[in-house]
Amino acid sequence: MFVYPKPGLLIRDPEKHDLIPESGREVGDGDLYWLRRVADGDVTTTRTAPATAPRVSGKGAASTATDNGSNDA
Repeated sequence: MFVYPKPGLLIRDPEKHDLIPESGREVGDGDLYWLRRVADGDVTTTRTAPATAPRVSGKGAASTATDNGSNDA
């Protein structure tokens, strides 16, 4: 079976001792480790969109003040 990590998770392959790439990896069909990862939702057998950073909207963004270098308080 071919597995893909759930977006945002790093899943270690216990046989190869590395992380499953986002592009997925072929693993044993009857391997209990991978069947459990699928059942737990850590990996999926269908390709998913990669995790992306949340977008920041320009609305309501804090304005940045510039420091003019004076120490007048």
